[in-house]
Amino acid sequence: MKQSPPTSSSNRRLPWLWLFGVTGLVAITAIIGFFQWMSPPSDAPGVIVNSPSLSRAPAPNMQEPAEDYSTFLYVLQTGGCAITQPAALAWLDRYTQENKTMPEEHVTKLLEMMRDGRNPKWESGYRQHIFNSTFNALHLCAVGEPFTRILQDLTLHDADPVIRLYAMQHLGMQRSIGHLTGELADEIHSLMETLAKKSGEEVSGTAIQVLASWDGADNAENDPSTRQIALATASDSNRPVDIRVTAIHAAGSSVLPLARDLARNPSESVMLRKAAISQIGQHGDMQDVITLNTLAGESSRLAQAAEPALAEIRKRLSGKITAEPIPY
Repeated sequence: MKQSPPTSSSNRRLPWLWLFGVTGLVAITAIIGFFQWMSPPSDAPGVIVNSPSLSRAPAPNMQEPAEDYSTFLYVLQTGGCAITQPAALAWLDRYTQENKTMPEEHVTKLLEMMRDGRNPKWESGYRQHIFNSTFNALHLCAVGEPFTRILQDLTLHDADPVIRLYAMQHLGMQRSIGHLTGELADEIHSLMETLAKKSGEEVSGTAIQVLASWDGADNAENDPSTRQIALATASDSNRPVDIRVTAIHAAGSSVLPLARDLARNPSESVMLRKAAISQIGQHGDMQDVITLNTLAGESSRLAQAAEPALAEIRKRLSGKITAEPIPY
């Protein structure tokens, strides 16, 4: 009987190797298929590919960031840091310093920033700074009503009273440089009057300042409405002292009778009395010299205002021919 040759050990391992090879291939294929199933194709619903809304300004050199538009965008989008924030401001301020008009793309981005309000990572002080710098830069551009409307909205609705104050001041600047005219100017003027009359309004003093310089430094002399608001505010003991001081300076020459009363009234604050004395120096006459000498001797603080006021009156009256000597 013919015997089969003995099977070597290598021959016996071949079926097992083949089995393991096939099993491994199946496992690898399954793993690849699993991850392909987990990752949707680039055009699958809900997956945004190369969306402009996700685009970011390139990160600047964090050691020495360039003072350019790219750094500004980076700070606008990310909030920036202690190094990039000043660089963004320097880029913005350079337009004002060099009296240059910025490209339309930049103007659009600045208007968008003001409408959005802020990057939530900005501290209030930085937001105040970058907004004020933006206002300054935009005055050099022919933006017109869109800029004015944003300033108006900030004046009425911004939560930060400092931003509201800045916006009001720049509305006045829009008027002074000729960018605010016609019906829109009338609307803003009416808004300033409304704010100036509100006794509880934090920025009513600023509104009075805007009105006082609406059409020149002596606007109150020619505008009965502004003059009336300023006098009513200055005489109102329920208004804050600093706002009354602002009103005294804004009222023009018509403030003289009120200024005389306030200056002599010891129950009024020294700050208010000094403001009144200053106005006497601006608008007073010979009869005020004796009063000012008396006030100068009342206290050193009042003398700080009375002595310059006396010098102002003497200088003004020295050029006039008078029937009697000035009582020095």
